[in-house]
Amino acid sequence: MDPVLETFQVVTGAIAIYNSCETFGLIFSTFKSYKTLYFWSLVGASLGDFLFAIGFLDLFFGWYVGNSTIYRPLIVLTIGWYGMVTGFSIVMYSRLSIIGVERDVIRRIRYFIIYNVVFSHFPTTVFTFGANVIGTPFWVIGYSIIEKIQMTMFAIQEVMLGAMYLHYTRKMRYDKKITPIVRHTLYANMFVLVLDIAMLLTEYINLYSYQIMLKTVVYSVKLKMEFYILNILTSQLKSNTSAPKVSITGTISKQPRHAGEASKRPVLQAGGVDKAGGTSSSETPAGVVVTPQE
Repeated sequence: MDPVLETFQVVTGAIAIYNSCETFGLIFSTFKSYKTLYFWSLVGASLGDFLFAIGFLDLFFGWYVGNSTIYRPLIVLTIGWYGMVTGFSIVMYSRLSIIGVERDVIRRIRYFIIYNVVFSHFPTTVFTFGANVIGTPFWVIGYSIIEKIQMTMFAIQEVMLGAMYLHYTRKMRYDKKITPIVRHTLYANMFVLVLDIAMLLTEYINLYSYQIMLKTVVYSVKLKMEFYILNILTSQLKSNTSAPKVSITGTISKQPRHAGEASKRPVLQAGGVDKAGGTSSSETPAGVVVTPQE
C-alpha cells in the first residue's frame, strides 16, 4: 500500500474515532432527558461514525484475516454508515421546528430522508457486499457507479437541510441577547456545507480510498459542530439567568413592532428551562420550547 495513503487512513481514522467517542460522552453528560429524537439521532450518528471508521480500517488493513471473514468489517461499516449519514440528517431534521419551518416543508424533508434510506442506502449495501465478496466486474463497476449516486443524493439532502436552516434563520428577528448565538450558528452551518462539497469533489475525482476515510472525519467534525452550537447557547443562557440549572431553549413569542401592530415574523429569545425539558409549553425534539406566532 502507498505509505502516504496508509498514513492518511490511519490518521483520519484515529481522529474520527476520537471525535466520535468524545461526542458520545458529551451527549450523555449534557442531556438529562433521553426521550427526544434529537438525543437519539446524536447517539446514532456518533456511534455510526465510530463503527464506520473501525469497519473500514478493518477492511483496508485486513484485520479480519484469521478466525474471522470479510463479512465482519462489511457488516460493521454498513451499520456505521447508516447511523453516521442518516443519523446526522435526522439531527438536522429534528431541530427544523426551532426556526419556524412550516410543517408541510418538514414533512417533505422527512419523506426525502426516507426516500434516501430506501433508494440510496439499500442498493449501495447490496453492491458493497457484491463487490467485496463476489468481486466480478458487474459488482465492482456497479458499486463504483452507485457510490457516486448515493454520495450525490446524500450531499443534496444535507446541503438542502443546511441551506434551509440558513434561510429560515435569516428570516427571523432576534432578542439582542441571542443574536451573537445565531451568528455563530450560521457560520457553523456554512462550514458544514463547505465540508459536504469538499467530500463530494473528492469522490468525483476518483480518490475513493482517501474519500472514505475523509468522510469519517467530516461527519465527526459536523457532530462536534452541533455541540459547539449547543455549548454557545448554554453559556449564553447561563450568563443571563440566576437559575442554578439552565439549558438550551428558544421561545418564539409575540413581539409587536409598534403599538397596534403585531410582528409578522417570529422572535427568538433566550429562556430558562432545564435540560430535562421541564416546561408548560410544547417542546421540540431538540429541547427548545416554541410558542407559534399567530
